[in-house]
Amino acid sequence: MRPPFEQAKNVLEGILHREWAGRGAAPEDYLRQLRNKYPEASEEEVREMMTFFGSTYFLGKEIPELTAKGTRQIVLSLGNGYIGKTRVYGETSTHYIHTTLFVYEPALIETIDILRELDFDVPEHHYVGIEQASERFTVRDCGLSFVITVDLTAGGKYLVEDVKDSHFETLTNGAELKQQLITASRTLQEIYDKKNSLYEMQVNDHITSEGPQEAFRHQFFTQMDPVTNRGKLVLGDVDHILFYRIPTEGTSK
Repeated sequence: MRPPFEQAKNVLEGILHREWAGRGAAPEDYLRQLRNKYPEASEEEVREMMTFFGSTYFLGKEIPELTAKGTRQIVLSLGNGYIGKTRVYGETSTHYIHTTLFVYEPALIETIDILRELDFDVPEHHYVGIEQASERFTVRDCGLSFVITVDLTAGGKYLVEDVKDSHFETLTNGAELKQQLITASRTLQEIYDKKNSLYEMQVNDHITSEGPQEAFRHQFFTQMDPVTNRGKLVLGDVDHILFYRIPTEGTSK
């Protein structure tokens, strides 16, 4: 029997095959959008736009595996305790538009390694590539098209939400979670303020005039057990902040 992660990859391939076969008029709808957006472009240039970032593929908005849609990405249930996430580059009336290349930043792989070195609880993450040849899709290890990670809800056993102040008040261990968030934010702030000699960061989202605190907070989810009313602080959206190792003498990035 294949390991669960390999099974999740196979499920994703099956979804991609099925949705490509059922894409219907989605490619023409997308071409129409591009023609309207770039009226001065030739037909050849418009069609090249569809492949500029690799192969364009489509996922239906009503597929049964779709569990969440954020501002920039969708989440699919892959079974075997895994979910898949990828970014959305556009929409038609019936489909989300995706591309196989340049979806996630290469620095995310190093970011996860650094977060673990800092003793953060980072769930299992696999950044995988999607290759399309004719009508076939293949999910490859070590790519940046899709992220396959563990399902923090454990199939519905836990509730998972963005960290909220109310969690600190209503959960049995809320005070402990609040202190964990304060400690984590302090560690991240030291790197942001360049007081850490090993690492540096780049904040991509949620930074405000008051600083990066909201970006720090958005890195985390609260995983809650409704039976025990206890919660756990876990890293989920790791792409809000990228981390890099500071080169030492004689090395380079």
